[in-house]
Amino acid sequence: MSSQGKSLWLFYALEHFLNMNQNPVLFYYKSSLLLFYDNSVYERTHESAKLPFHRGHLAIIALLDTDNQTDAPPSICVDRDRDTFPIHATSPNTSRYRFWSQRRSATIIGMPLWSRDELIQG
Repeated sequence: MSSQGKSLWLFYALEHFLNMNQNPVLFYYKSSLLLFYDNSVYERTHESAKLPFHRGHLAIIALLDTDNQTDAPPSICVDRDRDTFPIHATSPNTSRYRFWSQRRSATIIGMPLWSRDELIQG
């Protein structure tokens, strides 16, 4: 499903977390995995890449936009043994999130569709 505002919401969330300037943020969009950390951005090229040590006790936020992909998001973002807090915006097709959400005991929240006017106002 498209035009529901999922990607727009994730970009808003990315801006919000970057403005907080507290912890690293992973952003997965259109098969690109970006790490925002210490006023810089890095492209992660493989899943085994180490995540940076970060100040504070909060997990690294992982914002995931898988669009119409049916594959699971990169494991670096969702594995239970990683210090991440994944936020996955996707259509309600369980094949897109079933595997990792069961392993992480994820909370699944549905949001109402946005009208075109609401998207423009946002």
